[in-house]
Amino acid sequence: MKIRFFLLFFLVAQGFSLSADNLNIRIYSEKKIDRIEIVPSFGIYELSLDGEHSMDVKRRDIIKIDRAGSKVRLSINDSSIGSFSKIELNKLALKSFFQINPLDKSTPRRYDDNLHISSKHNQLFLINNIDMENYIAGVVQAETWGATTNVEFFKV
Repeated sequence: MKIRFFLLFFLVAQGFSLSADNLNIRIYSEKKIDRIEIVPSFGIYELSLDGEHSMDVKRRDIIKIDRAGSKVRLSINDSSIGSFSKIELNKLALKSFFQINPLDKSTPRRYDDNLHISSKHNQLFLINNIDMENYIAGVVQAETWGATTNVEFFKV
């Protein structure tokens, strides 16, 4: 009986630890991106600048990022903030998503959770740091030809 209880406890504990995992997914890896525009669409975000400074970002703020050599230049609502080695857009709410508009006329894309930005190999290096459950939900939605208006589709 004790062995069963221990085994059950161990499996439940493992299940909880797996649900908190985040994945780092490189985005726009197929293109050389030098300039982007980010718009927080839902939730609450903050910007971490070189891991030290942080500032709150309002919903619908227009965050412009462009590569400046080995640094990343940041402006918010056409106000220059500065150049940094690494910029992180971190969610502060449970459900948060943002839109990236590449300024090379590519199609805008929507992403959940966090974004890490740096400059590598003469281009912007963009990493979507996303909760595993949000990632799987996004893959399922993308593989079924995008959003559907039928809410029953998303129920398990």
